Amino acid sequence: SRCPRSYSIPIYNTGGRARPGLDFCKMIIIDRSELSQNTSSVTVNGNIVDDLNRKQNQILAMVRQTIRDYKAMKQKVENNMDLSSDEKFLKMRSTLRNWENIIIYWYV
Repeated sequence: SRCPRSYSIPIYNTGGRARPGLDFCKMIIIDRSELSQNTSSVTVNGNIVDDLNRKQNQILAMVRQTIRDYKAMKQKVENNMDLSSDEKFLKMRSTLRNWENIIIYWYV
């Protein structure tokens, strides 16, 4: 994708994609109690699973950082301040806008 590197983590490539990775601009926030009813089983290449397990701490840190950056971007918009290119990307492309009423109160 065209996601900035500051909001993505490269992952193991098995399908020949140019830049495979996790795009943290696209998140769905689900309460743990609702997780089982909103997910299903998938088959994933074992090398990808290993790569994701190795990067678990990095993934959690990126989730927190993306939410912090989104909140900071929203504050800049409210104050009519200029946005960086990454902030503009978050504003235009992030799905976090669907959960603003939840994340605005989170301390991350």
